[in-house]
Amino acid sequence: MISVIRRWRRDDLKPQTKADLERLEGEVHALEVERGTLDEKRASLAQDIQDDTNRLHRIRRRIEGLSAFVHRHDEARLKQTKERLQEERAEIGERVSAQLPRDIALLLNPSLVKRAIERLDQVLGSDAHACARVLDLLLDRLPGLLFDEPEFPDPDIRRGQRA
Repeated sequence: MISVIRRWRRDDLKPQTKADLERLEGEVHALEVERGTLDEKRASLAQDIQDDTNRLHRIRRRIEGLSAFVHRHDEARLKQTKERLQEERAEIGERVSAQLPRDIALLLNPSLVKRAIERLDQVLGSDAHACARVLDLLLDRLPGLLFDEPEFPDPDIRRGQRA
C-alpha cells in the first residue's frame, strides 16, 4: 500500500522535481554501493589485521623458544667454563703451595704471632727464662706442627687423657 501511495505522489510531481528526485535516488544508490564496497574493504582489512596478529604471536613464540634454547646452550657453556676455571685454580693452588715456604702463614700474619707471644707472656707471667724457653720451643716446632702433623694426633690424645 505504501509503495502505491509513493507511486501516485511521484506521478503527481513536476517534471523538474521528478528528475531531481531520480537523480538523488541514483546518488543514494551509488552511495549505498560505495558503502557496501567500503564495508567489504573494512572486513578484509580486519581479517588481514587478525592474520597479522596471529602471525606476530607465532613469531614471538618462536623467538621465545629460540631464546630459551640459546640460554640453555649458554648455560651449558658457562658450566664448562666454570669447571675448567676451577680445575685451573686448583692446579695453580697446588703449584703455589709447593713453591712457598712451610711457615708462610707465620710470615704473612705477624699480628697473629705477636698476639700469640703476648698471650704466652700473660700465661707465663714474669718468668723471663721460662718465657724465652717456651718461645724458642714454639719457634722451632710451630712450623712443623702446623704443616707436617696430621690434623688430629695419632693416637687420639683424648683417650689417653680419659685414662
